Amino acid sequence: MGKKKKIIIAIIIIVILIVGGFFSYKLFLYIKSAINNREYNAGEQSYTDAIAGSQNGKVLSKTERDQLYNNAISNLEIAQQKDPKNLNISYQLASAYQNTGDIDKSIESLIKISEQDNQNANLFLTLGNLYRTKSDLGVTTDNYQKAISLNPNLIEAYINLASVYEINLNQKDAAIKVLQDGLSKNPDNNLLKQELERLNK
Repeated sequence: MGKKKKIIIAIIIIVILIVGGFFSYKLFLYIKSAINNREYNAGEQSYTDAIAGSQNGKVLSKTERDQLYNNAISNLEIAQQKDPKNLNISYQLASAYQNTGDIDKSIESLIKISEQDNQNANLFLTLGNLYRTKSDLGVTTDNYQKAISLNPNLIEAYINLASVYEINLNQKDAAIKVLQDGLSKNPDNNLLKQELERLNK
């Protein structure tokens, strides 16, 4: 065999090894992804069924929904450990905690999410709502204000913040100011107008 043929054969072998290695690596990544996604898919399905209140066309009882939420939490916790930067998993887990009444874990999850997703106004609105259930009003108002600063069109944040000032803190003037601020940025919003009119009576 000539030197030229040996070089050609060597090149072909190298190419085969590179291509084979590439596809083997792709196969490895696919298998790894499938294993990692197994818990997430199971958790997501349980979470979705629990939210819908039905499974395979059957209306679920409260006990059955609670069981689905618990199944969702177990699987989503495993999935989160394997893929801690996956925000879909984290959001669903936080919601599942909330729906089972575990407010502290829901808050803890959302705080971790905020380290990656710190421009999400709805996240801080939800944190405000959760802290309000714990009567932690200082942190509640901080989160509502953060939500408003990120999205001045988030009407629910103005309404909830005004409600905290009026009902929980007995600060009617502060509540009116919040609604006025909301209307200055959303002048056509009827809900803000109605709430402001009610407080001004």
